[in-house]
Amino acid sequence: DEEAAVKSLPSALILVLLYALMNLAHDTQASVRSVEEAFTSDITENGNFAYSGNMGFKDRNDVNSASDFWSWMNKGMAPLYFLDKKWVSEDSGLDLGSYSDEEKLFYLNHNRKVA
Repeated sequence: DEEAAVKSLPSALILVLLYALMNLAHDTQASVRSVEEAFTSDITENGNFAYSGNMGFKDRNDVNSASDFWSWMNKGMAPLYFLDKKWVSEDSGLDLGSYSDEEKLFYLNHNRKVA
């Protein structure tokens, strides 16, 4: 009984190794992880709230209450996700126009929104 278990061990290890290699070959974990990190970075760095003038002093890590959450959703997250006009510098008089309906379907200009 123990001899059969030892003899089956190499085939089990080969199966695990082949699974890992096929997973690495067919899934692009590095690309998926980099896109996930881009989302996290964009929301953390640009999703600010608690504005004083043009500067938001808090980010998603500073949400500590229900009012902070809704302030972050209204002032921080919603403007990032639901784009209307193209962004320009704070005190710029430029008007680059609005996003088209097709452009509004994308997040960070290349990832299609699912919901």
